Amino acid sequence: MPPQQIYLIVHLRASAIPAGSPTRVQDSLPGGDSLGDERELSPPAPWSRVFAAGSFGFGGPTGSIEDVFHGLLVGSDSEDGLSAEELDGTYSYTASVEVGPHTLTSTAKVSVACA
Repeated sequence: MPPQQIYLIVHLRASAIPAGSPTRVQDSLPGGDSLGDERELSPPAPWSRVFAAGSFGFGGPTGSIEDVFHGLLVGSDSEDGLSAEELDGTYSYTASVEVGPHTLTSTAKVSVACA
């Protein structure tokens, strides 16, 4: 049986992002907090509310964590679990932040294949 909870931890290395910078996100995880592939980026929220800095409870990157931020997303937390067919696929996460006159955007993808 596939796991009943699926989490995506996003790590970004960024320098000098003001805490209040407007930040938008989009993901294509199944269920849970998914915004879906066809939707636009979320309404803006302050950088400091979207991403946390510092130590990681689990799943942290190796090496220096200077300027590394993280966000934990719940992809699905169905009590019944998902079937392998529902879980298999490639999922994406996009973050976009406005800093002064510049917009910085980063996209990550992960593929899941349940046996």
